[in-house]
Amino acid sequence: MNSIQNELDKEIKLYGAIHKQLLKKSESVKKARQSLLKSQKELNIHIEKKSHAFEMKNLEVVGEMSSKMAHDIRNPLTILKTSADLLKIRQKNDEDSLMSTSLSRMETAILHITDQVDDVMPFIKSPKLDFKLFNLKIILDDLVQELLIPGDVNVSISNKSCRVKWDQTKIRVILTNILQNAIHSVGTKGSIKLGISESTTSVTISISDSGPGIPDENIEKNFEPLFTTEKMGTGLGLASCKQIIDMHGIFNSQIITLHIY
Repeated sequence: MNSIQNELDKEIKLYGAIHKQLLKKSESVKKARQSLLKSQKELNIHIEKKSHAFEMKNLEVVGEMSSKMAHDIRNPLTILKTSADLLKIRQKNDEDSLMSTSLSRMETAILHITDQVDDVMPFIKSPKLDFKLFNLKIILDDLVQELLIPGDVNVSISNKSCRVKWDQTKIRVILTNILQNAIHSVGTKGSIKLGISESTTSVTISISDSGPGIPDENIEKNFEPLFTTEKMGTGLGLASCKQIIDMHGIFNSQIITLHIY
């Protein structure tokens, strides 16, 4: 019996020693976990700071770029506007319908470029919106007439007439930017479709083209400032479009939705 009791006592002592070791290991694992969580939290803070610093650096670059662009573009725009005004004065004495139409388009184009120069850097100062009632269908028809579209590119526009109360100039800038992207994507031959649909609270503009589409790895980056796949691009076009659309959603009860395919 004593032998059995001795063996039992040994087992109990061994169990106690193992239990102490397990508790010690458990405490060590707990501390390691707490240390890991602390390190992860510090790493997240560091990444957030670095991300913010990178974003601010991008904004500084864009700010410098916008200032240079505004200076370089305004001077020739002034010359173009003055020349157009002089031609319009001479046109009063010698009527020419083609010349009148061309001058009107030139004047409209100059005004649109001037507006884009003023808003090239909306990330520093949010653009002001001027809400007015207009027909969206007319804007789309005008843009298709004004843009340089290759002869073998077929553009179809929705027949739906839709009156909206948005900033007409800003919406025009958005649609011009995206249509130009679609034309570039299609190339010399293909098709572009412009659709309009509406509900009681929103209007949806859909733009699709037969081009190769956007690579999957670039989809999430498309609206980031300075991201571009074009050699001569600034990376501000779609980012500016997104901000203007977002602002329309904030300040207007009639929501605008833009679908690009």
